[in-house]
Amino acid sequence: MALLQRVDDLGVAMQYHYIQNNPHPLGSKHLLNAAGQSNPYNRAHGHYHPYFRQYLETFGY
Repeated sequence: MALLQRVDDLGVAMQYHYIQNNPHPLGSKHLLNAAGQSNPYNRAHGHYHPYFRQYLETFGY
């Protein structure tokens, strides 16, 4: 529980958008490139995540 208490409001919001509100089912959450909001995190995630996903899928992580 101490770990959860260290998550700030932005972290909670990102967890909501990328996990809870992610339209992909459990086990496929990695298919979401970026959440719909326009902010620096989502832009960076949309840019870099496809490369990380390719690595994940190529090497079976």
